[in-house]
Amino acid sequence: AAANLHSKYETMVRIIRPVLKEVDEFHKVLYVVYHKYLPGENYEAIKSVSKELVSKAEAITNAKLPKRIEDKAHEFEIEASNLLKSSRELEKICKEDSNQNINAAVNKLHLKYQELGKIFD
Repeated sequence: AAANLHSKYETMVRIIRPVLKEVDEFHKVLYVVYHKYLPGENYEAIKSVSKELVSKAEAITNAKLPKRIEDKAHEFEIEASNLLKSSRELEKICKEDSNQNINAAVNKLHLKYQELGKIFD
């Protein structure tokens, strides 16, 4: 029930105050990883989408900011770069088949996503 409420809240927020399309696409994958795969310890599913998270993080680093937040471009570049770095770290851990380190890597990636999201507040 809590996950359902959270999902509906995020949908409302995106409608009212949309983020970049690229950030939203990244979040769609991260949401499933963080709220479904990680709590269920479904490491194989996390491994299967780790490359996709890197690809979507790369798209964020190349995204063009809307005029309303152009003044935050430098901060955005830093946070987008941090997100990409964390995505690559997760992918590397997944390739090493190191299930024990996946939890920490996913949690770090989620934190970097939240830090990027603060720019849009």
